[in-house]
Amino acid sequence: MADVMRGYVERGELAGVVTLLCRHDEVHVEAIGAQDLATATPMPRDTIFRIASMTKPITAAAAMILVEEAKLRLDEPVDRWLPELADRKVLRGIDSSLDDTVPAKRPITLRDLLTFRLGLGAVMAFPDLYPIQKAMAEAGLAPGPKPLSLSPDDFMARVGALPLMHHPGEQWMYHTGSDILGVLISRAAGMALTKVMANEGAAHNILVNAMLVGLIVSNQWVKRHAQKAPDTDFDAFTRDLAKGVPLGRMGTAEEFANLACFLASEQGSYITGTAINVDGGRSPVV
Repeated sequence: MADVMRGYVERGELAGVVTLLCRHDEVHVEAIGAQDLATATPMPRDTIFRIASMTKPITAAAAMILVEEAKLRLDEPVDRWLPELADRKVLRGIDSSLDDTVPAKRPITLRDLLTFRLGLGAVMAFPDLYPIQKAMAEAGLAPGPKPLSLSPDDFMARVGALPLMHHPGEQWMYHTGSDILGVLISRAAGMALTKVMANEGAAHNILVNAMLVGLIVSNQWVKRHAQKAPDTDFDAFTRDLAKGVPLGRMGTAEEFANLACFLASEQGSYITGTAINVDGGRSPVV
């Protein structure tokens, strides 16, 4: 993994990166490249990154636990658990009408969901340019920061009513795969996703199986530093975060801190080798 990540830095695609891979008692941490290309400041392992969408790798790690338990297989069709995705139709082109389709070349697999290559997801064209984008928005499925207000079954029924944009495995498309993955995990485990995450031992397993990059800092840290430089050092996202403006599933500073507690708990300083002192106490970090 270190060689792969080092390649991104050597090719100039990233200034630097910190990676952590932990499995049972074996821990691998790599700090590669620089924090700042202009100053060439080396990237230490405790560098603070602002990160988002961290429920995605956590959900992916939960799916891999089910693979280890032989409840799911990476390359088997998910039709057994997600019949709504069986016998998919695929648009002839991204700009095609919803009825201009061809049969999918193969079924969707767990690997497709994990790698965002199921054939459905965010189209980075704004405003909505294509019929499929408008259809997703009308169905309440448009990718965005706001949590879905649908039940898992209703969500899957709406997904199943739409054609795919690309054949499974052929195109990376962000976001939607993780939502569908959550439903798959719930159905395969026979319990709600929240219960899967809270199951005895699951939180620890999810932590040590996930590769986590960067740090999450507490509510007090964000508020204190955002107040120091409200118009310069911090952008609108961070200022809204400090004010408690909802920005998604983990949308407020307090929610970010709670997520950090869930991820790190007692393993925080063990995993990162450091912890941030906040208001006289130790802030959990990952």
